[in-house]
Amino acid sequence: MYKEKTKEEHCKTCKQVTKQPEFTFYCDNCEKEMDDGSLDLTVFKKKYNTENKRYELCSWKCVFEVLKKVKCNYFISLPLLTYDKDKPLEQSAEAFFKFIKK
Repeated sequence: MYKEKTKEEHCKTCKQVTKQPEFTFYCDNCEKEMDDGSLDLTVFKKKYNTENKRYELCSWKCVFEVLKKVKCNYFISLPLLTYDKDKPLEQSAEAFFKFIKK
């Protein structure tokens, strides 16, 4: 989920965009502000022409909380398990394995 921090600005004369809007991204589960990317989870529906539901989540804890609540009749695309050192700790592979060992 995202919220607009600043609005798009336009030139009063030519109407061209002079300033792009800025957005702040939040976790779709706990609404924590996210700066360093997210764990993406998508729920696909079997019915043709229905909107798939995409979640942007801040941690593996939030991924598993959403999975407990979601209703699905087709399949779910889970976040990638990454060993990238630049990711926040709560999005790391280590956090995933710690969480599933509980």
